[in-house]
Amino acid sequence: MTIGKPTRILLHLFTGGIVSLTAILIMLRQIPGWEPVQTLVLAAGSGIIALGFVPNLGFVSRASTDICLSILSLFTILTLCEGFFRIIEFDFAPSRERAWRKTPTYYRKPTVPTGEVFFRRPGPQTWTGQVRNTVLIQNNIEPNPYNNEPVITVKYNKLGFRNPDDLSDWEIAVAGDSFVELGYLRYEELFTTILGNILNKRVLNLGTSYTGPLTQLSYLRDYGISSSTKHTVIVFFEGNDLGGLAREYAALTGRQASGQRSYREFKRQTSLAKAFYELLRNSVRSWPGPIDLANAHFKSPHGDIPVTLTYTPPAKSEISAENIQQLNYFFSGYASFGIERQTIGWIAYMPSKRRILDGQLRFNRLTDERFRSWQPSDLPELISELCDQYGIRFIDLTPDLVEETRNKGHLVYNSIYDTHLNSVGSLVVARVMAKHLATQGPRSPNKALQPTR
Repeated sequence: MTIGKPTRILLHLFTGGIVSLTAILIMLRQIPGWEPVQTLVLAAGSGIIALGFVPNLGFVSRASTDICLSILSLFTILTLCEGFFRIIEFDFAPSRERAWRKTPTYYRKPTVPTGEVFFRRPGPQTWTGQVRNTVLIQNNIEPNPYNNEPVITVKYNKLGFRNPDDLSDWEIAVAGDSFVELGYLRYEELFTTILGNILNKRVLNLGTSYTGPLTQLSYLRDYGISSSTKHTVIVFFEGNDLGGLAREYAALTGRQASGQRSYREFKRQTSLAKAFYELLRNSVRSWPGPIDLANAHFKSPHGDIPVTLTYTPPAKSEISAENIQQLNYFFSGYASFGIERQTIGWIAYMPSKRRILDGQLRFNRLTDERFRSWQPSDLPELISELCDQYGIRFIDLTPDLVEETRNKGHLVYNSIYDTHLNSVGSLVVARVMAKHLATQGPRSPNKALQPTR
């Protein structure tokens, strides 16, 4: 097809711009392993634009013009199809909920609205299978140390927590995120269960993945108090609870400003473009082969163990003023709650894997510099100071977990992918918490007890 030079330039500019914009949108999605595709598409867009400024070369010019018109025709057809499927509300992903239910409950976000802006799990429900192994297979992750993990049945009561259905009264309520739920361990291996056995007390587990301190305080308010409750514990994980606190605080302030809250529910996926994107993303995820998540090795007495490092907790000096304000908001609310319900409030400080394994790691080519250079920060001291300020008791779980690792050579966290306690770590935490909760000393100062021998 022969057209005038100005028209040909505009045609190539417009077509190349669309192709380049597609490449930019792919880059913004940050799909692992798709970097070559991004580069190729961007190069194609730039090449189409450049061809528009090349002098008329007969066949080459006609061919490039035809290519531009074909791309624009395809873009027009896809745009019309996108509008059509949105209008008729065609669902491109009717099996999403079925696939979601195949994922172990522990790795799903809670969906039932509770409190002002928070969520809990639906219940009652059960999930049976190999929890960690299932997730690693679903995500094509290696190495996989969980091939032979036992098949377990994880039960949740009517409120979506890991408690027996007949538990109606308890002395201790423990709230927290995935470190308290521990949805890959048997109920008997949960530190809340072991804690109850050690103290001969009834312990309520209010642990739920994907929650932060404000959600956990809301759980205690709504579900954590019975006629016998004397102690409440919130487990603060240094790896992501500051980020979770920021998101929950923003949701609360947003609710106060707008009067509306968010919901988590499955909706029809009516976008053809999104369906194509998800198809390509899933194809690319499996294309390069398994994802290697062993970015360091734990130097155990029995040989090096591949591990995944995920978090590098900040120092006090690195925490923003906004985060300090949010921490004060949380601690003030927790302290007021304890006074109102006449309970003793505790914070149990849960360290990250990087802190516990400090000095016992061998880094490899996949180890990011932030893990190599990180030094144990003073974040525990900040949380302890806030506990003292607000009259809340403080438990630092770090010393006992470090001792178990260094002196006994036991890995107390899951090694690959998952950042949480294994059964050994859960037992250590139960013993530490039992020692503190059995001590009926004054509320402050919060003096750390020596590691359990």
